[in-house]
Amino acid sequence: MTIHDITDQFDFPRTSSHIDLRTLGLGYYSLVFKYLQNLWRDDTNLIEDVNVDEREGDETFTGSVRSYSHLRIKSQRYGAATAHRGKSARYAYIDVRKPVEIQYIFRAELPREHAPSLVANFALVREFQRGEDLPRFPWDLWYVLNFFSKHSVITNGFRALDLGVESWYSEKLGSLMVVSLEQFTGHLILAPIIVRGQDIWITVPYDHVSVLSLYW
Repeated sequence: MTIHDITDQFDFPRTSSHIDLRTLGLGYYSLVFKYLQNLWRDDTNLIEDVNVDEREGDETFTGSVRSYSHLRIKSQRYGAATAHRGKSARYAYIDVRKPVEIQYIFRAELPREHAPSLVANFALVREFQRGEDLPRFPWDLWYVLNFFSKHSVITNGFRALDLGVESWYSEKLGSLMVVSLEQFTGHLILAPIIVRGQDIWITVPYDHVSVLSLYW
């Protein structure tokens, strides 16, 4: 994506900061580099800044990115958990209904001498986690109905039983991963509860109608 393609998609705040990814800790530079290398593979051969085998035409990623506390996508606000102004909007869905906590919101720009700059807008997130030891809830019936509906056993009418409610381990998140900002698909309501002495997070789509419309 070039810098001319980003104006209408994302509404960034005016204030931001430049960050060297290596100052965030071990693995941040490598994680983002691999993402950008794959993203821009058709436009350039991106190499690490410690690569001593640089060839003509190679572009170097220094690890410098612009960091934002929050942004708006289609009027919906998304925020970074690591920023004071972003904490209140740090939980969101990606890829329709995968809940995540947003850690950072970044923009990387690669200036090029004989071509437009390459720009990537992305976030570092951690996915919610769950396992078989979580208690069963009434809304788990949807998973059974959804399985049969996919095999044409149950009509679409039963799909309306999908409440969008799901349960997860409390405060347990997956490893850092990079996602494009286009993958954000909405907000969620998070309700911490305790069942049989176990802390659990319950998630419900904030805009239930718009999320379900992506299925049908």
